Amino acid sequence: MTGPSREESGEAARLVVALETSTRPASIAARGPEGQRASRSLGEDRRHASDLFGALDDLAAEVGATRSDLGLVFAGVGPGSYTGLRVGAATALGLMRGAQADVLGIPSFDAIAMDGLAAGERGAVLRNAFGGHLYIASYGRTDAEVHALTAPACVQPTDALELLAGLPVLLADEAALKALGQPPPADVEVRQAPFARAEHVLDLGLSRLAAGAECGPETLRPLYLRPFDAKVRRR
Repeated sequence: MTGPSREESGEAARLVVALETSTRPASIAARGPEGQRASRSLGEDRRHASDLFGALDDLAAEVGATRSDLGLVFAGVGPGSYTGLRVGAATALGLMRGAQADVLGIPSFDAIAMDGLAAGERGAVLRNAFGGHLYIASYGRTDAEVHALTAPACVQPTDALELLAGLPVLLADEAALKALGQPPPADVEVRQAPFARAEHVLDLGLSRLAAGAECGPETLRPLYLRPFDAKVRRR
C-alpha cells in the first residue's frame, strides 16, 4: 500500500480524473483546481486505448489544467468488459507512473447504484455476464454514498432470483432480464440500469478518499468474476 494520499497529507490534487471503461461507451470525468468539472463519453465505435488520452487533454483544458497538473486518478474496476477493464487499469497505472499521481479503484456497479437509486433506497444491479451467468450486487444508497449489501458476484440465474427477494429496486437492462430467464419477483420495481459513468466514479472516489480510503495500484485490480471459458478448436 502507498502512504497517505496527497489530499490526506494536505497537498490537494490540482487535477482529478475518473475513468470508466467497464462498458461502452467509455467515459472520463475531471475536476480542476478551482472545483470546475467536466465529463465526456467516448463514441461506441471508438477504441478505449487510443481515445482516453485525447479526451483527458481536452477535459483538463476545460477545467483550467493540463495533464502535467494531474494528482489523482479514479478508475472503475468492473465487473464488465474484460478488455475495457484492462485498458482502464493500464491507463490509470500509466498516469500514476508518468505523473506520480495517486490511484484508487472504484467498483463500476457502485457507480451504477449511485446513479440509479435515490437516497434511502435499497436495490440490486444486474448485468448479463454471458455464458448463462449474471453479474449482480446489492446496495443501500445514502445522500453521498452507496454501501454494498452484497459484493459484486457472478452467479446462476436461480441464485440471482434468490438475492432479489426482499429488495425493492432492480437496476437491469434488457439483456440482463433476458438472461435471468423469468420475471423478477412481483414486488420488485425494475428500472432501466444506467451505464456506469465516470462522473459517479469521480463522486464516489472523492467521498471515499475523504473517508480515509487508501490509494494504491493494488486497488485497480479488475473484478474478473466470471470463470474464463476456453474454446478448443478442432483441427
